[in-house]
Amino acid sequence: MKAAATIMLKDAFDDQLRGRIWCDDSRHETTSHHDRFRRKTLPHGTGLVEHDALKDLHREELEAAIIQQREFFADRDQAFDWLVYDDHPLLAEQLRAAGLHPFAQEIVMAGEAIVMAVAPRLLEGVQLRQVDTATDVARVRDMCADIAGAEVFDSTGLTDSTAVVVAEIGNDIVAAGSVQFHGGTDFASLTSSATLPRWRRLGLYRAIASRRAAVALGRGHQYVHAHCPTEAASALTGIGMVPIATVTRYRWTPAEG
Repeated sequence: MKAAATIMLKDAFDDQLRGRIWCDDSRHETTSHHDRFRRKTLPHGTGLVEHDALKDLHREELEAAIIQQREFFADRDQAFDWLVYDDHPLLAEQLRAAGLHPFAQEIVMAGEAIVMAVAPRLLEGVQLRQVDTATDVARVRDMCADIAGAEVFDSTGLTDSTAVVVAEIGNDIVAAGSVQFHGGTDFASLTSSATLPRWRRLGLYRAIASRRAAVALGRGHQYVHAHCPTEAASALTGIGMVPIATVTRYRWTPAEG
């Protein structure tokens, strides 16, 4: 992909999606502060803070915002992650000063859905299918239960804003991936994914990503986005996605308060 196209994807991502990727899920409690910061809070588990580029905020304003979010989660006795993009070194510095620590880095990928949605070449006997029942999602959850560290597929995930694609061999689901549609934007996001160990490195992850892009295109979304580890980025590059940024998760826990 030419440099101009990559810049176009990054600009579209920054304008439309950055700061609202994970907190736009209506199944979770979400609140906003002066339209710049969004946080996701859950009954159990780790919360999340995300926001736009914040390039026009001064040091004092950033410091006040960090303290506000930290105090909110401290009152709940809940850990939280703060997503920091590579274009904001001052924010990273201030988060460290506030007791947050970097613990995971991801690559932000984006691509044009029409390019990504080319029908994949599949292994003999493999069928791709978009699931449409809670029973199917429960089967995906059962598959994930056999995979250490697998992402969890929510059985309530079949909504107007999400879809799940599976790879089946006979009656067995061997891989799956979900896609989230961001209303009012040109973007859909590749979210949870899992593959049984014996079926990895056979192109299923890439095939399911392509099918999810096709589903997104059918829903009117021009672009597809993903946050992923380095090992997944190479597979997504193979279907037309490009890296547009890196993001580091900074974590705070009550014990560090």
